[in-house]
This record gives sequence, C-alpha cells and structure tokens, in this order.
Amino acid sequence: HQHWYIRCVIILVAFLHTRHQVSFRACGLLLTCLSFIFLRLPGHLLTPEHPMPRTLKTVFSNLGLQNDKFTQHIVCHQCHRLFDRRIPSDTLCPDCNIALFQPATRQLFQSVISTIAETPAFEPTQKPHLVAPIQLLSDGLREFFQRPGMVAAVNSWKVRPQVRRESRTIHDGEVWKNIKGHDGQKFFFGRSSEREIRIGTTFSLDCNHDRYRAENLILNGMPPGPTEPTADQLQQYLKVVVDDLILLYEQGIFIKTPEYPDGMGDLPNRD
Repeated sequence: HQHWYIRCVIILVAFLHTRHQVSFRACGLLLTCLSFIFLRLPGHLLTPEHPMPRTLKTVFSNLGLQNDKFTQHIVCHQCHRLFDRRIPSDTLCPDCNIALFQPATRQLFQSVISTIAETPAFEPTQKPHLVAPIQLLSDGLREFFQRPGMVAAVNSWKVRPQVRRESRTIHDGEVWKNIKGHDGQKFFFGRSSEREIRIGTTFSLDCNHDRYRAENLILNGMPPGPTEPTADQLQQYLKVVVDDLILLYEQGIFIKTPEYPDGMGDLPNRD
C-alpha cells in the first residue's frame, strides 16, 4: 500500500492472526472498522481510489504469505459431489437436485460502513453451502521439488550401503525390488529409473524422520464439517486423489527443479 500507516496495520493484523490466533472474522472486523475511521478522518488519510484491505485473505496476499496451492471445490452438502469453484451460483447438484449456494445476502455492518463512508456498496454475494480445499499430489510434488536438496534427499536410498541377506529398511525388501510399473519394467530399477524420480507411498510413522517435518508433509485436502463424511460421501474426495495417482503412475509428470532446470536426463516434456 502507498501509505505507511496502512502498511503498519496490514502487518499488525497478520501478526495478531499468526502469533495470537485472532480469528479471520475478528481480523476482518478490525480492518473494516479502521478503514471506516481512516476514510472519515480529515486530511484524506485514505481514499476510495486506494482502499485498504478488509479481509485477512487480502492481507496475506498483499504480504506474499498466501502460498498454499489448494484449490477450492464447491461441495454438494447432501452427497458431497465436488464441483469447480467457477460454476454459476444458480447451479443445482444433478444427483440431488438441490442448490449448491446460499441465497444472496449482504451483511448489515458492511452496508452501514459503505453508506457512512461514501464508498461503493458491497455487492450481495452468494456463498456455497460447503467448500473443500483440495491439493493434488502432482501439484504438491511440484512445490516440494522447488526446494534445493529435495531431489538428492528422495534418491538417497539408491546410494545407501546394503548388507547382503540383511534387511534394514523397506528398500531392502523383495516387493520394493521387484514391483513392476505400468510398462512391465521394474518400477524402482527399470530402464528409466536413473533419469526419473520414483517415489513409493507407505503407511508408517517415525516422528524423528525428515519426512514427518511439517515442511515436508503434503496435505491432499480437508473434507468440510461439521460431521465426518460417510463412506459413500468419502468416495467423492477419493476419486479426485486416485485419478491423480493413476496419472502419476502411468504417465508421470515433468518438474523443473533448481538442480535440473531442464529435467533429469533427456526425458521429453510431459507436463
């Protein structure tokens, strides 16, 4: 923002949320009230042409802190079918024939602020009944491998010394050595394994291992509440995840990393 005091407010609100867990709504209320005060004070401290942020999401965006790669999906609140966030607000779920969005409303507080401060009125908005943030594993891997050293870290098992007839990790097992890919070749030791990154998925827990550090975790998504989805509803979310896993298994993706800006080896661009 062009005004230093507005920048101070933006940083303060971001700090209150991250350090003291002030809620999104409370931060939005603080920003809206301060915006109204600055607009009404003499001296043109703030003008409608250069407004200050009124939501915490805008604050994070202005500070470059909104770096997650989640995509918001509209969710049918009955069957939990997923829809693209850009669908029209009058869309009905074809399976349940119910509205996906709530009726258009405008908060009374925002209307009063707009009228007194002589700023453009807030347009009535229609919010979806349910929203689910989804991050495909293929997108998470692209972000993961932008960090220097990650390529060497995930390939470190290949150079680990092995003791004959002794199993120390999953990499020493027969399944890991012999499991085949979609092309019939060994998945981890096939002809292309030296020019590609092959990642195995396991269910285990070792809190001291690097893979469980917060920055190394890839969260696929969060089904909306307030209750847990049923087994049938959960299939709607799993379909998106499984389709992406099939893509990774059968085709793979091309990722440019700091160590390999043109990819590993001479593989064609498949992104």
